[in-house]
Amino acid sequence: MHDASSIAENDGAVKRFCPRARRCRSAGNTSFCRRKTSCRGSDGKTGSAVCARFYKESLDIAMKCRHLWSDYDLEMLIAQNCWEINRMVEAEEHFRLASDMCPNRFMPLYRLVWLLDRQGRQTEARELATIIISKPVKIPSVIIERIKSEMENYLTLKI
Repeated sequence: MHDASSIAENDGAVKRFCPRARRCRSAGNTSFCRRKTSCRGSDGKTGSAVCARFYKESLDIAMKCRHLWSDYDLEMLIAQNCWEINRMVEAEEHFRLASDMCPNRFMPLYRLVWLLDRQGRQTEARELATIIISKPVKIPSVIIERIKSEMENYLTLKI
């Protein structure tokens, strides 16, 4: 059986708090919660309602952790949980906090662009996309190249 950190390795910290992640992964199910169809509760229900319960549980645990310490990764986890359960105002707040904690990171701003776009706030999203494109890169990586490229595409397609 896999430990929690190896489960979360590629799919984000949310899976660390999901009690079904270990069983689903050890059974060879690699799409746990990604498509929101492979979750199955004890009552036999499948889909986003069950997954939402796991995100809410993860959010509760993360908020308790936040009273003990607060850091970039925790803020990103909280923001992602809020996003998944459609609490967009809270998600925005936590993405901004994560960005303030580590101003050189691209991911909180990237996620914020898509959140603002999803809320219909394209003007703010475009401004943020422009900031991301012009942001200096401390350590080059494929992910940052992809983020910048995606933001350039976002700007050209949203004109």
